[in-house]
Amino acid sequence: MSPFVATPAATATLASDTGEGVSAITEHTAAGYLRALERIMIVENQPAWPTHLRSRSVLRRKPVRHLTDPSPAVAAVRATPARLLRDLDFLGLLFESMVVRDLRVYAQAADAEVFHYREKGGLEVDAIVQANDGRWAAFEVKLGEGRVDEAARNLRRLAGAGGCGEDGGGV
Repeated sequence: MSPFVATPAATATLASDTGEGVSAITEHTAAGYLRALERIMIVENQPAWPTHLRSRSVLRRKPVRHLTDPSPAVAAVRATPARLLRDLDFLGLLFESMVVRDLRVYAQAADAEVFHYREKGGLEVDAIVQANDGRWAAFEVKLGEGRVDEAARNLRRLAGAGGCGEDGGGV
């Protein structure tokens, strides 16, 4: 279930993961399932930020998939609070999906959109909220105090890569 939680996994990867190589579904079938899940609002794509940043790195355009409600993922893997605390990476992905969901609610009320930022060179920022007038704010979502410095480094790198943009936005 984790490929649906805060991940830009390719449809081919999702297909092969369904049967672990034994009885995997086809990529075409996986794409059909994804479209159905999007139509019934189970999965929502977070598109890549259509920025004008002048970056030396190639920007990745694949959307990040989020469950609109991460609780079915928890139920599907029968995760208890104790199991979730033992797998903080998975719990962090669930938390990121919840934060992105809430950012979407607030962004929609402000006539804004929520994007992600990923460079081929490794720089990632979990959420960029951009208003229609071009103003934007960047958010890193980390679970736990130990990841705060990493989040701050990513935001500073984005700002240093020209993150203020030509339209006056900022981090």
